[in-house]
Amino acid sequence: PPQPATQMSRLSATGLYGASFAEYQKAKKVDEAHRRKKRPKGDRSRRPEMTARRRTNRPYGKKLPPRLERLLSAAYLAYIDRRYAAATRACEEVLRYNSTSARPYRLLALIAEAEGHTEKTFALLACVTFNDGKDAAAWKQMGVCARELGKPDQWKYFKRAWSLDKTDVDAAKDALECLFERHEYVNALDLARRMRKHKTTDAVDMLTIASRIFEEKGFPDRCELALEQAIELAIKGGDEVPEPDLLTIGFAEDLAAAQAEQAEQGPSSDEEEEEEEEEEEEDE
Repeated sequence: PPQPATQMSRLSATGLYGASFAEYQKAKKVDEAHRRKKRPKGDRSRRPEMTARRRTNRPYGKKLPPRLERLLSAAYLAYIDRRYAAATRACEEVLRYNSTSARPYRLLALIAEAEGHTEKTFALLACVTFNDGKDAAAWKQMGVCARELGKPDQWKYFKRAWSLDKTDVDAAKDALECLFERHEYVNALDLARRMRKHKTTDAVDMLTIASRIFEEKGFPDRCELALEQAIELAIKGGDEVPEPDLLTIGFAEDLAAAQAEQAEQGPSSDEEEEEEEEEEEEDE
């Protein structure tokens, strides 16, 4: 049989309780000296078996062993041949051994999209983004599915896709459209400024967005000024954003001032007519 490596293991093999206390202390000192000799004095790092493995951010999730790579390749070939059942079984077999890889979930999402299951596609894409948060295409597809399903905060998926890939102009525009649909104009203008900062949109697009915001919020003067500047920039072909009071966010203050003025002036003529009609109906 193989001999024990240390003094303590020798004592335990021969019977620790049968040894004297002096032999126990001697064996303990020998083992401590052996550990100090094995590890340098200045090295205060933990033992290798106590340290956790460092997680690396790979673009396609955790690396699969060769057998699972071949199985996943067979699943992709089955998906290309439209054999969705075989591709699904292969992906499930891969996930059985490695559930942290995003690639099988991505293929299952493609299969669910091809079969027309929007809710299932959204759930599988959520698994993809959970395991690989830097997949811009998955975030964008999640936004598309969320818009079809009518889920809240659709613009956040498109914004996340654009933040990962600044060249994806469509994702940024989809985020702006979602914000306009939800009447979140301040967030839309803030996102437009960020797009302009990263050279995603030009000054004309930004001023057009600002004009739509001012029109919806009830500021026709600012809307006309924004459209005029957008037309001038489009004719000149310039790409410099002017910095007047036009692009300052003061919607809350302006609306509060307008409401205060209306309160001081009293009810308008239309409101007075409506009140008179209501009083006449009550008298009748």
